[in-house]
Amino acid sequence: MARLVLLILLLSLTAVPLTNADYLDTETSTGNSFSAGCWSPPSVPELVGPTDGSYTNDAEIIMDWNKSSFVCPGQTAEYLYELNGLESGWQNETEINLALAEGVYSWRVKARTDGHESAYSDIWTVTVDRTAPVTLMSFDGYSINEAVVNGDFETDLNGWQKQGQIIRTAADDYADPISGNYMVRIGHTDDDGSEIWENKVSQKIQPGAKNLSFYYNFFSFDPGFDDPGMIVRINDYNVFYLSAGDIDSGGPTPNESGWHQLSFDISQIPDPMLEIVFYSGNTGDEFNQSWVYIDKISTAEAVVAGDPNITLTANEPVLETKYSLDGGGSWNTGNSFNLTPLIDDTVWYYSRDLAGNSESYKTSRFVKDGDAPAAIDDLEALSVSKQSVNLTWTVPAETTVYDLRYSLNPINEANFASAMPVPNPPAPRVAGDSQDFEVTGLDSAMTYYFAVKSGDAALNWSDLSNVVSDTTLDEISEDPDLNPGDVVINELMWMGTSWRAADEYLELRNMTDRSIDLSGWSVGGVTIPSGKSIPAHGYFLITNFDKDGSGINVDPDLVDSDLELDDVDLQVELYNGIEIIDTADNGEGLPAAGEQETYRSMERDATPGNGYDANVWHTCLDDSALMHSYWDSGRNDCGTPGRENLSQAPVAVGSMLKLFYYDHRTGFLAVNLQGFNQLKYTLIYDSNTGQQAISGQVELAGQEQWEITDLLLGSCSTDSCVYHEGVTQINLTVELIGPVNRTLTALLTI
Repeated sequence: MARLVLLILLLSLTAVPLTNADYLDTETSTGNSFSAGCWSPPSVPELVGPTDGSYTNDAEIIMDWNKSSFVCPGQTAEYLYELNGLESGWQNETEINLALAEGVYSWRVKARTDGHESAYSDIWTVTVDRTAPVTLMSFDGYSINEAVVNGDFETDLNGWQKQGQIIRTAADDYADPISGNYMVRIGHTDDDGSEIWENKVSQKIQPGAKNLSFYYNFFSFDPGFDDPGMIVRINDYNVFYLSAGDIDSGGPTPNESGWHQLSFDISQIPDPMLEIVFYSGNTGDEFNQSWVYIDKISTAEAVVAGDPNITLTANEPVLETKYSLDGGGSWNTGNSFNLTPLIDDTVWYYSRDLAGNSESYKTSRFVKDGDAPAAIDDLEALSVSKQSVNLTWTVPAETTVYDLRYSLNPINEANFASAMPVPNPPAPRVAGDSQDFEVTGLDSAMTYYFAVKSGDAALNWSDLSNVVSDTTLDEISEDPDLNPGDVVINELMWMGTSWRAADEYLELRNMTDRSIDLSGWSVGGVTIPSGKSIPAHGYFLITNFDKDGSGINVDPDLVDSDLELDDVDLQVELYNGIEIIDTADNGEGLPAAGEQETYRSMERDATPGNGYDANVWHTCLDDSALMHSYWDSGRNDCGTPGRENLSQAPVAVGSMLKLFYYDHRTGFLAVNLQGFNQLKYTLIYDSNTGQQAISGQVELAGQEQWEITDLLLGSCSTDSCVYHEGVTQINLTVELIGPVNRTLTALLTI
């Protein structure tokens, strides 16, 4: 009986098939009529716009979506959106109007009814961009874009540093701006004037540009004396020089140059920052003024040889880039082209980005110049001391730069590039004028060969000049005395270091190839004690604190708390007890170089010139690992205490080779080896029995030069030697190992 009852109960529990009522939450009964509640969530909303991956520059963005296609009968869906991971509140509307800042936004939406939520929709992205693109122009890796801030001086002197008499002016009694409403005047126009080095305006720009150009109009009441009256420098490069005599018309003063544009190549300057400096004023007195107007300083121009291919690159994805070669008459679409069809000298260009932002069109000016300056044919050399030779020549037309080189071997077109570049060659004078320049830091009683090429703003280089030579004076028989300039003040950390303001240092540099006794010398408030000397072509570092008590990571040669370097009206004299050997700065105004805020030292040019003049000093701009190794870890000061100035043009003292051959033997002389620890050499030559090689190495141990004379071209046994015949050329490679490694090469034709 019990089993029968159980069977009846089981049969009464027969399963009911699921229908659209799917999940029964509750059941209600009214008059024996039953109904079931809806458990289903609403369907996932479909996004409408902005479309996935789109760009917009609208001030307000409407994000909308479709209603859920399924909602339980009698229920109303609510919606929630998520924007960059942040959820909104629930709302009945299927759109939202948002004022979004620029950026990339990811968004999605979900729905709910009576507590049942759908899954999120797919994620869409939209980019809000209201900033116009910036298109950059280049060729051969060189930029032709504006790096100079406020180069037309239309917004006061914004972007420029000034010292002395610097006046932003509209048209005055002497000149009108070359364009726009304003220009800058450097120097006084009346008799309460100041020296040229006291008046300067400067700006730092990023490197990479092809050319820098500017317009100048130079005036002078003093044609006989103000030489120079105007100087332009970039870092340690003197790029332009003008004297009052250069514009002397012989008529009433002031004489005037008139507006001229100067453009010069800056693409070969390797420094991590470029500082443009303009000077103008008097030389030697404060009467009968010289001054200059400057306007339209720009890097958005280029002087090019031939018709290069130009590339336009926008700083973001763009819809189109357009350019015009006919002054805006017709526009082409593309980001590269050749200058051959250029009608005038200006290219117009702009880009429009994916959000519809369009930049205003920009222009870059091109000057085509395929003609090199004439070769210099009257170069002359005259030895003037044990460490210097004076060179003179006539300036060719269109010259903006020199490549001046020297060697211990005769120079020709084939080996000119391997000769030693002269650091800091002079700025070219006016075409047709005589130019002179003293090459310093040479070894005594040594014959040097010199040659020069002149280049223009497009870097078209002339043929090789005539080659000249002379022998420096012998330090024993011809020039035994110590001369002014044999030791120079090479670097001044006048502002102290980031460790403390009193942490100053001063560095001396020996320009000669002999050690010099400094006993009893005085400089910067310090008297050097007995027994101290400066090595040949070496350096001597004086500090206020020792290495452990200073920010520098170098052991000084002399620690003396009496060292004092002024932050204003700086002038330091080096005195040997008999005469002044060198002077740093002129004692007027701010120091000639260096930066107090960022702790950058005041460095002497590699060719030291007259230390009284500001145009032989530059601010340390190096940022290499080697430079930072001279400082305590974590410091960003800039300077090279006790070492050569790394931010100068090629090395201050060039290591050089002289290769020679005699009677089946060869050898070589390597000079100026100070600072290197090891020398490795390889000689390669062809003979009748094939290519041969000789290699070796030597530990230098402080040697300033090294010579080997008996390298046999062949092999010898106990009784006889077998020589390699048919040798016509010997190639020598020398590696110098030290804090900075260098490779030298020489070639000898037999």
